[in-house]
Amino acid sequence: MSFLINSYRFGGSIPTDNLILYLRLNDTTDRAGNFTATQSNTLATNGIYSGVASEAKDFPVNSSYVDIPDDDLLSFGDGSTDSAFSVSFGIEFNAFNTGRRISAKRGDGSSALVNQEYDLAIIDTGGSVFEIQMVLVDDSSSGNIKTITNTGGLSTGVPYHFVFTYDGSSSETGLKWYIDGVLDSSNNSLNGSYTAMENLSSSFRLGKPNWTANSVDMYLDGFGIWNIELAPEEVTAIYDKQSAGNEIL
Repeated sequence: MSFLINSYRFGGSIPTDNLILYLRLNDTTDRAGNFTATQSNTLATNGIYSGVASEAKDFPVNSSYVDIPDDDLLSFGDGSTDSAFSVSFGIEFNAFNTGRRISAKRGDGSSALVNQEYDLAIIDTGGSVFEIQMVLVDDSSSGNIKTITNTGGLSTGVPYHFVFTYDGSSSETGLKWYIDGVLDSSNNSLNGSYTAMENLSSSFRLGKPNWTANSVDMYLDGFGIWNIELAPEEVTAIYDKQSAGNEIL
């Protein structure tokens, strides 16, 4: 990457060249042009969800998902080192069910404990205080680094915009959350021994992972995966555009 491109990137523009996946979710077309996504059933589009973008896919609670076959572009570690990546999305919860995955790249259809790379889940941090957690897993050691949002408790019926970023350092200190464009004071941790993620064979799922029938009961919109650590100015630009009801691509 040239110096000029780097200078441009950190000026607060949206780096769409670094989008490897972008689903508007008014359909299952990857607007970044890299993947063919399929859905488990006809997921309704809810036009009243306008807090983050113009339309959102309604994932009812039973067996609803969008699937993307395994691809090297969706892996961000080689067993020795990690590479930077970010995830951005708009979401509104209809109900909370702890431990259910918003997205996941892990599992073999029957177990979550194989082909482990990363997953994004809704968790109960205690006393029905629900937050979002991103976990990156070293499959060889089963160690992980993770980050949990620190909102004081998410609510149903409220649209949120989340951006997760990772600098590729193999350290929990390199994990960040932004909520509605603002850096969150997230709770990060190292659990066991972690060297790096590995490039494994699980497909990528939205709505539910491949080892359970249970989906997150939510509206999801404008889901993007980036092959860079998004800068704060870029996060702000993404939020400003999507919160105004516009798509990135």
